[in-house]
Amino acid sequence: MATDDSPTIDTVLHLLNWCRDRGKEYDAVMLLQPTSPFRTIKHLRAAINLMNDNKDASCVTSIVRLWDNHPARIKKLENEKWLIDFCSEANESKFLRRQDFQPPAFFKKWCNLSYSNKYNS
Repeated sequence: MATDDSPTIDTVLHLLNWCRDRGKEYDAVMLLQPTSPFRTIKHLRAAINLMNDNKDASCVTSIVRLWDNHPARIKKLENEKWLIDFCSEANESKFLRRQDFQPPAFFKKWCNLSYSNKYNS
């Protein structure tokens, strides 16, 4: 589990199964990534409230809008000489200002909150 390419979910499922084997079961897990040190208790409470208010949802994740790193600015190199838009939905040449990029794009950020009553073994 502790390798450079280990998925986080494997560790979470291992922990949940370990707890279950010891008689402790949880109906929610909040995963806090250390790469986002500026979250506050207010952010965590908002995620919990959002999850509680949306009973059909199985998870909540935080996002941040992309401005300078919008997919419209991502290119691929074709034939080792031409830059081609990577995303056909968003074309940089259509926009002059980063605020005008459409559709809005978002990046998953710092918090995942999931509800589940079953763990994969």
